[in-house]
Amino acid sequence: MKNVEIIAEKLASIWHKIYVVGSYNVHTILKKNFWSDVDLTTPARPEEIRKVLKVVWEIWAKYGTLIVREWWELYEITSFRKDIWSINHRKPKEVIYTTSLEKDAKRRDFTFNAIYYNPLEKTYTDPVWGISDLEKWLIRFVWNPGKRLDEDILRLLRYIRLKNKYGLSPAESSYKQFITSRIPELHNISLDRIKQEFDKMLVDKTNISSLEDLKKYWFFREFLPQIDNLSLSPGWKIMHKEWNVWIHTLMSLQELNHLKCNDSDIYWTTILHDIGKYSTYSFDDLGNIHYFWHEEIGLKIFTDYVVKQLPFSKKSQSKIKWLIKNHIRIGNIENMKKNKSYELMSHPYFEDLITLCIVDNLGKNPPNKECWPRLQSMYSEFQTKLKNVKLLTWDDIMKLYPELKWKYIGLKLKTENNKILERM
Repeated sequence: MKNVEIIAEKLASIWHKIYVVGSYNVHTILKKNFWSDVDLTTPARPEEIRKVLKVVWEIWAKYGTLIVREWWELYEITSFRKDIWSINHRKPKEVIYTTSLEKDAKRRDFTFNAIYYNPLEKTYTDPVWGISDLEKWLIRFVWNPGKRLDEDILRLLRYIRLKNKYGLSPAESSYKQFITSRIPELHNISLDRIKQEFDKMLVDKTNISSLEDLKKYWFFREFLPQIDNLSLSPGWKIMHKEWNVWIHTLMSLQELNHLKCNDSDIYWTTILHDIGKYSTYSFDDLGNIHYFWHEEIGLKIFTDYVVKQLPFSKKSQSKIKWLIKNHIRIGNIENMKKNKSYELMSHPYFEDLITLCIVDNLGKNPPNKECWPRLQSMYSEFQTKLKNVKLLTWDDIMKLYPELKWKYIGLKLKTENNKILERM
């Protein structure tokens, strides 16, 4: 906090105080021992802040927020304000500055985000009793929940994420029904913002409870019914005794959490890899369940529907598609012809496929603990052999076959590298 104290002293030179708000205060009060951003707020206006602090980013300046630097550390600092919200439930049509801490507090989402810590005086100012709520492990909207959501409907998802992240309980029993009824209003805001909030949930260790809340509050029913349908896809009485595919998915995510993965694409793939099962399950004469070609159907659902509901980068789409398509195929890799198995293992996403295979097999009842050690052993052996050969690149093919048109270069690259792999 030394740099924050320096910032506070600089603002004090122009007769303004500064306060720490947000997650840093929550972690301190709840004695949560993990890293957090330090967000700052002050009654000083942006033009006053610029006089004494090094401003490095002004993209949110019109909303009263600047990024300042002190000894190579960056801090977000926002001027006290009252917002007038009216544009798509998200952006303020107008920002009105205020010097009143109490008025600034009234615009904030939850009471724990309206706790103000003075780094020089080492004291808290708590105008809406956020500390009391935290001590009772409660999450509470500031004053009127309806008005808070009218100002910013994304707060629905922030409520779910922060409630679970901090292990809090709803302050009011009416929150569940209230939030469920307003989920459709998320269509009024940018899908990018929804995806960003979802990604934050996924990579947090409390993702299981957040996903359960999203299902309980009908978020999936509204935005991603294919995920909602996982609970309608039955398990198998021999291999999958976890009752349905939704439970299997959550069990797999828990295994992924144990691996301390922080790649949101892997989390998304774990959620989506079985979305084709609802459309493909069938029973044979003995009562056994089958999901023939569910990976192909899942791939089509992701391509035709999911990416149109939520925005994924081209790189993420490519990765998730390949992993969904091959998550069944990897289970048969030991029986493949050598060149086919080598081709699969030479793919840049193969290590991610092993990760998916691990969590997919451990996330069921009974767990399969034998397949992935063999896969890792095979892959290590392949990597050792691969050190003695050089696979061709896109540029190599362009130099060797300059007459090839663009769309045939990739096919030629695959063919030539397969020949190299066959000789290993």
